[in-house]
Amino acid sequence: MSKPLQGRVVIVTGAAGGIGRACAITLAEAGARLVVTDIVDCDETIAAIRETQNEAAFIKADVGVESDVEELVAQSGGCSADSTAHSTTQAWNSARLRCTN
Repeated sequence: MSKPLQGRVVIVTGAAGGIGRACAITLAEAGARLVVTDIVDCDETIAAIRETQNEAAFIKADVGVESDVEELVAQSGGCSADSTAHSTTQAWNSARLRCTN
């Protein structure tokens, strides 16, 4: 199976369930390295990702709170933001790939 996202880091918000969990699992199957986030724990999502032979990191965050987003982006290695981004908000907004829910 092709892994088109091999080596890419993707942040998935709302990953504890529903669409966020489905996106995270699909992205893991495509080879992405995941940072999953939600306001509640994502243990079931992480377990499902591990079934795809992939790993994920969980960072508890509320993406409606700018300081949480700053910490999320900082802990996930900058989220592959364009070099023109000058703030965390700009880095988040210019991320090459993210799945928000």
